[in-house]
Order: sequence, then C-alpha cells, then structure tokens
Amino acid sequence: MRKIGVIIPGVVQADYLGELYRGIADATKANRCSLVTSIQNVWRQDNLSPLFGRNGCDGAVVIVPYNFEQIIARCRENDLPCVLVDYAGERDNQLYPTIEATNRTGMVQVVEHLLALGHHRIAFITGAMHNASAQQRLQGYYDALEAGGIISNPALVIEGSWLPPENYAAAQTLLRLSPRPTAIIASSDIGAFAVYRAARECGLEIGRQISITGFDDMRTASTSQPPLTTVRQPTYRLGQVAVEMLLRCVNGEALPEKHVQLETQLMVRESTGRVPSSF
Repeated sequence: MRKIGVIIPGVVQADYLGELYRGIADATKANRCSLVTSIQNVWRQDNLSPLFGRNGCDGAVVIVPYNFEQIIARCRENDLPCVLVDYAGERDNQLYPTIEATNRTGMVQVVEHLLALGHHRIAFITGAMHNASAQQRLQGYYDALEAGGIISNPALVIEGSWLPPENYAAAQTLLRLSPRPTAIIASSDIGAFAVYRAARECGLEIGRQISITGFDDMRTASTSQPPLTTVRQPTYRLGQVAVEMLLRCVNGEALPEKHVQLETQLMVRESTGRVPSSF
C-alpha cells in the first residue's frame, strides 16, 4: 500500500484547509493509499521523521506550511516526491509540480464587479504575502484597477494574513480613513468576516453603506448575514488533483501538466451593492 504524506499549515477545520484536506483524504482512500498528516505552524510543529526513510512516505502534498523553505529543503534532501498546493515563489514552482486556483483572474473579477457598481475607493487586505496565492490576488487587484482607469492608492492596501485578528485590525485602520473606502476586499472569507465585525462596530450596513468581498466561498459564505460576495475556488478538487498528480510522480509517470490551475467563479451576493450616493 502506498503511503502519502500531507504537510499542512494548520489544524483541519470547516474552512479552506478542511475542504482541501477532505479532497486529499478522499483521493488517498479512493486510490487505496494510507495518509500521514504533519501539521506545521507557529504553535504546533509535528515531527517530520515519519515522512522520510525506509518506512516513510512515498510522496507528499505540501500546503505552504510554517518554515516552508526548510521543509522543502528537507524533502529534497530525502528525494521525496512532492506536489505543492500553493507555494512561496517562482523558485518552488520550478522545483516541484504545483496546483492552484486562478487567483489573479478571480480577483480581477471581484474588482470589475465593484467598479461596475460605481466603486472607485476600493481597499484591499492581503493574505499572508509569503504565499504565491496572496501575491497573485494582490496583482489581480492592481491589474483590474489599472484596466479600469483607477490609480491605486497605497493607503488603501494593507498587508494582512489568513487569520481574523490581522484582518480585523486592518479593517479598523481602513475604516478610520477620511474619506473611508466604499468597498473592502479581503483575500479570504475568514478575513471578510473579520471585516464584517469591524464595519458593524462602525455602525455601517454591509451591502448598502459599505461593500465587502472575500475569496474561497466557504460553506458559511452563502448563509452569513448578509450572504458574502466572494470567489469560489474548487478547494476539494484541488486536494483530489494534488493526490492524483503525486501518484503519477511516485509511479514514474509523466504529468500532462506540471503546473495546474483550476478555474474560480465569482459568486455575487448581498454583501456588495452600488456605491452610496454620499460618495
């Protein structure tokens, strides 16, 4: 029986990582493989030794863990086949097969949607900028503003992370600006819900007085109040395809594509509306 490792940056919950992990777990089961999980983040760093050596894994799916460069170096030292779900930079893209969503295109669609609603003062809270996905989403924001004839304002772009506290603090900073932004884009749904909190504390009605968007289309995005305009990425499928690619590598088969991108889809809901008439 093949043994597949997954190196993941957080505890699996009902969010992006949870859906991604579910795709990986189902694909390993469907291919009659066992799964070894290693969590690597600031608070928890599992022993990586079970992944390597004679009784180690045949390959690993790597999802931008804490100490990413050191972990990738160790995988290379042990000749462990890997597939990267997201990555840090172009060098990693050259070393290993990768799979990701169309991050830039998805964010371009978000900005185009907001511009069509009359928004020009559009703020952006990034994800963790050591991730290629965060870099690509930010680039999509800049590209769409430029295409729409809007000069980007550095004061409206704040570096955040994938966690709520940083997004909440960033939203507070943006909402204190005068004039404040009429729309705030968060780079994840978790981030968007932190922006919801900050906006409500300012007495703003989401979707009417301020527009807020996310990225991921978590299960709670459609049931939140108001339902969140966001970008759906095929998270479960990303996990499945990562395992399929990895098994081809482990079996010595050529990959049809070394770098795979799966399409995203803009989901327009009630958290976005036309720019308020007072702006």
